[in-house]
This record gives sequence, structure tokens and C-alpha cells, in this order.
Amino acid sequence: MRAWAKSRENNLYLMVQTPKIVFVYWKLYPDYIEMAKSQIQDTSDSLVLRLFRHLTGRPPEEVARLNISDGSLTGSTYFYGLMPYTTYFTEISLAYQGGNFTLIRSKHVIAPPAEKIAGDYVVTHAFPDTVPPMVPFTYSPEEIKQKRDV
Repeated sequence: MRAWAKSRENNLYLMVQTPKIVFVYWKLYPDYIEMAKSQIQDTSDSLVLRLFRHLTGRPPEEVARLNISDGSLTGSTYFYGLMPYTTYFTEISLAYQGGNFTLIRSKHVIAPPAEKIAGDYVVTHAFPDTVPPMVPFTYSPEEIKQKRDV
């Protein structure tokens, strides 16, 4: 079993699927949610998944929201209708009477250009912190290289 499978870290990943679609995966632990609720007055049981667009020189703007009313601590969803060449991030918040308290935030990702198709992308900027190093259903660059070298 891998080390990441044993950890009790909360996870929130935002992954670009196409220039206009992103996939979000989250896994939270109940003790973390309960700790946050104990520190905030008038919280609800509902978690909120929010998608933000971050344009250069402007504050982040919330563009989509999903109420996780059943309190699902593990789940995934897609967001559609993104703008190409735009930076996005997600966060999961705990709803309370005064607004939202952020529990976890994803790394920023950049939607690729709309006119490009898969396999036709040219990387002009490298953002190594925008892609999680390992998720349960992918392979790391090191693992791929090792398999090719065999």
C-alpha cells in the first residue's frame, strides 16, 4: 500500500479535462469537519464546493457553487463552461450564518486554449505546482519513466 493511501490528509483536486470542463475530486475526514464546526457559531451541516475564476489584477470571482447538502465527505463532480486561458481554483467551505468558512482550497489550474485539441498542445509555461503529484487513479512521471526503462 502506498504512503498516500495511509495518510489522513484532506484532499481537493481540480483537474482540467477539456478547455471548458474541469473535474473536481474531494476527500475530507469527519474529525476535521467537526473540529471546524466546534470553532464557529451557527454552522449548518452543509458543505459548499465553490469554483473561482482568477483573472490577473482582479480578486477571485465565484463562478459556480455546489451545495453538498448530504455532507458527502468523498465525492467528485464536473464543472462546465469554463473560459480558455483562465486560471481557476476550487474550495470547500462550511456554511454558517455569516457566510462561508474555507476548509480546504485546491491549487490553481489554467484552462488550455479552446482552439487546441488533445495531443496538439505546446507547453510555453511550466507550472509544476498546478497538478497534484499523485492521485489514486494516475501515475507519476517517475513511475511512467521507470516502466518505459524496463
